[in-house]
Amino acid sequence: MFLTATLPIDLGSSTHLIQLLSNIEWIPDFCGEVKFSLIGVFHPVPRRRSARQAERDASRMPLEEMAFGEEISRQEDEASGWIVARSRKKQRQDFTPGYSSAGNSSARPAHPKGPINKLIAASRLPRLPKDHCRVVVRPQGGMGVRKVTRIKVTQALVTAACLSPPQAEENIVCANEMQNIFVISTPHVRHAEAYAKMKRIRVGETLHEVSTYVTPPGDTCRGVVRGIDPELSDDRLGELFVHARTPKVLGVRRIKQTPTVIVLFDGMKVPNYVMCGTNMIRCTLYRRQIDACRTSGKLRHRLDVCPTPTVITCPDCGVSSPLENHTCHPKCSICGGAHPTRRIGPAKAGTRRQRRRKTNKQRAEFVPQQAAGLGLNQGGGLDTPGRGAGHRSRSRDRSASCVRTQQEPTWAERVGPKQQATARIQQQERENATLRIQLQDIKEEVEELRQRERTPEGALKVQQAEEQPKDGKRKATDPPVDIEDFSDFKQETTGVVREIKEAIAGVSSVIESLS
Repeated sequence: MFLTATLPIDLGSSTHLIQLLSNIEWIPDFCGEVKFSLIGVFHPVPRRRSARQAERDASRMPLEEMAFGEEISRQEDEASGWIVARSRKKQRQDFTPGYSSAGNSSARPAHPKGPINKLIAASRLPRLPKDHCRVVVRPQGGMGVRKVTRIKVTQALVTAACLSPPQAEENIVCANEMQNIFVISTPHVRHAEAYAKMKRIRVGETLHEVSTYVTPPGDTCRGVVRGIDPELSDDRLGELFVHARTPKVLGVRRIKQTPTVIVLFDGMKVPNYVMCGTNMIRCTLYRRQIDACRTSGKLRHRLDVCPTPTVITCPDCGVSSPLENHTCHPKCSICGGAHPTRRIGPAKAGTRRQRRRKTNKQRAEFVPQQAAGLGLNQGGGLDTPGRGAGHRSRSRDRSASCVRTQQEPTWAERVGPKQQATARIQQQERENATLRIQLQDIKEEVEELRQRERTPEGALKVQQAEEQPKDGKRKATDPPVDIEDFSDFKQETTGVVREIKEAIAGVSSVIESLS
């Protein structure tokens, strides 16, 4: 006779089995064999887990076990920004062969020129991973980024996002002192959504209101579409713009309560038209804006994130603590012009285009007239007769083939008003006309001298003998020409021609510089 007992034990620990056997109380009145059937449950020794493993295990847990605080609604759970656009771009990268997310890796200029470029360079962040999600946090209530401790702010952001310290190890937090904002870079979309839901953070004993925004992904550009009904919801806008007929559209969002929406495109090209349902609507390029505070008068930060809201400055003239009836002389803080500061910088492209058209038009009006009046050929030399009337030298042909042709004027240049010449240009034209007359006289004299030089003395004697009358009467002959006097006259004439050419070249250069 024997007694059978079933005992669950842990095979991962040998001490547990020893303690179990030593604590068994034997029955003294029972005489027989005792058998134990041990059912072992194997529990391996726990190992240290990495942050990714911990996050993966946490994602498999039910949401009820991860919730912190009170219950939130569906509207509050939706994150602001371009979260959906990032997920769509990620899916297209996975299914598009040969796609590279390297972005625009062109070198940045070492020395930025202009006030706008200097502001952009001063507010530029260090290079962050391009495959990360970026969340912009704008502190409100007069919180200055320069005055707070970065470590405390980072801890406050992690706490407000309901993330544990191991989960936030891969995140990057940067402070932009110029714009008075914080930028969080994270490789996980769930973390970006958690940061985007923040409404306030506690730094020390102070509670600060914050507004968050998820930036669009890299290798994208934005376009502006106007005239969209404000009554349409965000979900309806997504259905109208993001569909199979617009494969480049990643997302769309409205600018506050206005009829203007911003469309995000995959790639660096904004189309002229975009499909909104079955309608083809005009789409323009999203122009970069420069934030200007209307309270402190400083650039690169907005009114809602001003670190010094108590310092009042006139937004037009920049006078500190202005009176109500003070004399205001507007001055732009960006370009220094006599106008109020605008969020959008001056249109450089239009100014350069107008200046280029004006220069081309002045050249087209004056240069051909001067070349025709001065007797200049296409190569820039004088049209003096050479070895023959119909002969053309090889050097002239070669120079003519290398001349740049004047571009045809555009439609705007043809229909635009004609530019009137200034008084200085008119004076140069009168001087050119006088020099042309003198040059024409000298050319005639030089041609006559060349004809005399080419005629030999023997031909002159034969011509004189033929012209003598047969009755024996002699005609009075011309006095002989002195060769030395002729050479001196030729050198003098050549020197005068050279001086006139130099004067004409100087006048032409002055006219080109004026035009």
